[in-house]
Amino acid sequence: MAVKKFTLVELLLVIAVIILLAALLFPALSTVRSTAKRIKCVANLRQFGLGFNMYAMENHGYIFSYLHYVPGDCIWWPNKYGPYMKMQSSQYRKLDLY
Repeated sequence: MAVKKFTLVELLLVIAVIILLAALLFPALSTVRSTAKRIKCVANLRQFGLGFNMYAMENHGYIFSYLHYVPGDCIWWPNKYGPYMKMQSSQYRKLDLY
């Protein structure tokens, strides 16, 4: 009894079908990736807004400017807002909104 093996044409056809299916999936994966980035950005902006609002509520409606100079020191805004956003001090320089 002879064992039938795949021919080269059949093998190339299977590879072509796999490549075609992969080509159909790539745009969908790109859409999912861009949607995930957009959701992350919105969540980060919401967290910033909540942090600014909590800071302002505790400080009689005043918000802290981007950079504040105190004689002998310069205070950057994450040093003030970071605790309201549950950020560690090591994260202050790695803020990523996108």
